[in-house]
Amino acid sequence: MKSLISIAVLGVLFAGCTTCSRESRWSVRVSVEGSDGAPLAADAVTFAYAGEPVDRDCLWFEAEDLWTCGEEADGALVVSVVRGTQRVDREVTVSADECHVRTEEITVVLDE
Repeated sequence: MKSLISIAVLGVLFAGCTTCSRESRWSVRVSVEGSDGAPLAADAVTFAYAGEPVDRDCLWFEAEDLWTCGEEADGALVVSVVRGTQRVDREVTVSADECHVRTEEITVVLDE
């Protein structure tokens, strides 16, 4: 009888628990294009939490022609793309479940 009660208690304690994977996900994937839709090289891509003055570098993945920003960073983010004297800022809201962020994908179009 004791073991049945223990199993019942454990079942109540762990009901609704989610087992999360140990993987880490990028918050934003950024493609940079010219007005013709062709990939365009950016000098830098950074991100910051909205309202925060600190920019963090995004990483360039040449094989995929895209930048990745923020590791498991959720909330309102500002992604900045710089090429020469041109700078484009895009605000993006990244949501998350109990385990991971839901990666947002954006395309920034720059003048060539």
